[in-house]
Amino acid sequence: MKNKIIILALLLVGSLIFSYSELVLDPIYFTVVERPGQYHGFYASWVEQDLQKLDGANVATHDLPWIPVPATGTEFGVGVDPAAVKYFKDYIQLMKDLDMSMVSHIGARNQSWYQHYPEWFFIKFPEVAMLDQNREIVQNNEQIKSRWPGFDRPVIVKGTQEYINAITSIDNEGKVKYWAMGGEQMYPTYFFPNRWTDYNEITLIHFREWLKLKYYTLDKLNYLWGTSYTSWEEIEPPVNTMEKHLKVLDWLLFREDNMSENFEFQYQEIIKNDARTLILAPVHGTVYKDYMRALLGMDLSGYAANSDGFETGQIIVDSDPDYFNLMYFEFLNGFQKPVSPGRMAYRKTNPSAQGGGTSYTPEAARRYIYEAIGMGAWHIGLVQWKGATHDGTWGIKGTQAEEEVKKIFGEIEEMSFYLDHMVPVLPEVGVYVSNIQWLLYGWESIWTELHRRLIPEHIAKNFLTDYTLRERIVKRYPVIINIENSIVDSSKAKELIEYVKSGGTMITDEKFALFDEFLHPVEENLFEEAETIETNENCEVMELGSGKIYKLKKIPNDFMKANIITQLLKELVEPEMVFTNLNKYGGYIETFDISDGNNHALILINIGRRAGKIAIKMPSNRQVRSLLGTSKINQSGESFEIELQPGASDVLYVKGDSEISDIEITGSNEFANYLKAYVSNPSVLQEKKAAIIKRFSNWLNISADYEVVDNTLEISLSVERIDGQPIAQECLIKGELELRPFGGFINFEFTNASYTLKIPLDSLRKQYDYFNQKYITRKFPLKALITLWNDDYFGQMMFVINAK
Repeated sequence: MKNKIIILALLLVGSLIFSYSELVLDPIYFTVVERPGQYHGFYASWVEQDLQKLDGANVATHDLPWIPVPATGTEFGVGVDPAAVKYFKDYIQLMKDLDMSMVSHIGARNQSWYQHYPEWFFIKFPEVAMLDQNREIVQNNEQIKSRWPGFDRPVIVKGTQEYINAITSIDNEGKVKYWAMGGEQMYPTYFFPNRWTDYNEITLIHFREWLKLKYYTLDKLNYLWGTSYTSWEEIEPPVNTMEKHLKVLDWLLFREDNMSENFEFQYQEIIKNDARTLILAPVHGTVYKDYMRALLGMDLSGYAANSDGFETGQIIVDSDPDYFNLMYFEFLNGFQKPVSPGRMAYRKTNPSAQGGGTSYTPEAARRYIYEAIGMGAWHIGLVQWKGATHDGTWGIKGTQAEEEVKKIFGEIEEMSFYLDHMVPVLPEVGVYVSNIQWLLYGWESIWTELHRRLIPEHIAKNFLTDYTLRERIVKRYPVIINIENSIVDSSKAKELIEYVKSGGTMITDEKFALFDEFLHPVEENLFEEAETIETNENCEVMELGSGKIYKLKKIPNDFMKANIITQLLKELVEPEMVFTNLNKYGGYIETFDISDGNNHALILINIGRRAGKIAIKMPSNRQVRSLLGTSKINQSGESFEIELQPGASDVLYVKGDSEISDIEITGSNEFANYLKAYVSNPSVLQEKKAAIIKRFSNWLNISADYEVVDNTLEISLSVERIDGQPIAQECLIKGELELRPFGGFINFEFTNASYTLKIPLDSLRKQYDYFNQKYITRKFPLKALITLWNDDYFGQMMFVINAK
């Protein structure tokens, strides 16, 4: 029997139709992620929620990972603590009493600096602990003796599944705005770089099964590794992980997959009971420096593949000279999923304070909260309400920053009507970072130098990875920077070449794709079909198909290379809003452009020590209003000169067209009802209604049903225009199916108004069975995201597949 999708299982019914081309966030999230800063409060907020509300918080954090308790009659003799279930129910009631929302961190957590697993658990299950290359348990120090639990331990997987099921089966009455899976996950190598993990036999078996999945035969592995193993059981991971060969690369890739797979089973457990609420992966630490990604073991693409978005815990230090906070957002925004800095921490160096640092100052709070707003952050949670730990004095309560935070939260609420449905405008520039290059050789310094250079020049960008190097995403960027990527997966190198042939512009260098994913030299000349049209002292300009390549010559240092690229971009990009520094001593006003597709909000932050001036050129006949009243604004034709005092921020509301076109919205599904209610609401600004109509006037409704026949998933699609009219006959529509978690992407295309996708389950990425220690055919439930587009239409649909 087919399963008809009548109500969209996650967010909305049918399809979401959107003016997709100019905004960052995938439109599927439209009815849930309603504006930046929609939810704001404090992390570590399990006490004094009433006082937090008085300071303007509208959300609190329920943070309780699975903590095992003895339980008779269960498979492993451990179970779910009834007190944890009661605590969750009590928290829901507390949120109802306070009229607040909540976010919930549930699942497994292996962060060993905080004791989540009691001593008796390690005694009863000694195999839980990670082992280093010397087969020794990693212990933090004499004061914190907790062990690091592994990611693939059956007892933890089972206990976590039961805990998630117990929590998500409780009716939270819509109070939970998103689930964050587990919490901070990492290998202890991040803190102890000379101690690589995990060499526990349970993980070694997992590693060998992962190798079988990649290479299929031992002969192929031996050929590519240059080894002579006679059985899979002989294979041991490398001990010196700083060597640069394929065996090391595979070990590093496996370590990351092992961590990402931890979210895979948690994601599936949540959607069994709750298919509507967003599920975010918790990101933390820094992977944008040296070999930190390999040490930590965090693959952001793997996190994206097993989630609906990201909950982040960046720690910003002092004046943030490398714009680390913005690096977090620019990288994660490239995935086109919601980003919620629910654990956004600030550390002001203070050797006399506990942990060597204190929390937010008033100036830091204003800067970094408004940076988050400018980058489209859905939920902002500051670390933390009160308290101190071994790594810092994080409490905001009772400090000078508390009153400023309260003021800022009030500003966000007062601006909510203007910020409705605004997300970052899609940058014209994408910076590609090869997955293999980054993992094996570390974060390249030129990527940081370029990041530092482009921000004060007001050239917006997003970072792109192998995961986002897909047609429906890369085609949106007029310019892609591709430098210091000497090792590139061959399929991704071809994707970049096709991007150029289709009209894109690529800035690259002589190092591009010298080696493939097996670290073999690439013999093929990727630029063979390109024609040189210009040569100057800095680069060779080539035409390839409908696009151009700017191939940089060998440049002596990062600073000069970043300068040349910056100058090129000033010639190549043409954003709608053009910002120009008017300061004598350079740019120190940060600028961010968010929009609903019709109106804009320009976020300005003066991070300098003197008054700053900036010019903004925009389309003619635009009305500009300062929402915070902190800027001096002088208009000259199409340009506005803005002066902002040091440490100040402002939001300039740029009003768009107020004229509403006629559009018939058909259907009575959740999305259609939301749209109708919004445009008929008398309290909504006229230009905001116009924005919604503009964004949804010429796009697709999608309906689907599915069934599993002979181990094949069949998804039948039908499409129509938003007004209920059929699309034109012989209209070619391109499509992409994403299956979460970890199911990958399937591209397709069709004509007319219907199509059936047939996906053999054996063709999908296999799923690890922790209890039988092997990879098996992917299990249900799965969440499907369908995206359809062509030059005239765009539509998205998301639903959960519960077939057995």
